[in-house]
Amino acid sequence: MRILHVDDEPDFIDIASTLLNLKDDRFSVELATSASEGVDRLVSTEFDCVVSDYEIPGQNGIEFLEAVVGGSRVRLR
Repeated sequence: MRILHVDDEPDFIDIASTLLNLKDDRFSVELATSASEGVDRLVSTEFDCVVSDYEIPGQNGIEFLEAVVGGSRVRLR
């Protein structure tokens, strides 16, 4: 399962990624450190799941996820 984790705190992402991989080694966690980087990643790559922090550069997490769901450039599975 490909997971996009959007958070501007790399240490937190490392911890979350490690815990997910310990739970199931089929999880593949990729990082974006801002809302715009998250959208760019979603446009170029398919993910099964998106996890977002609330406070990220560019927008808050809710605005980011609303843009993802309503965005015509992003393909959702």
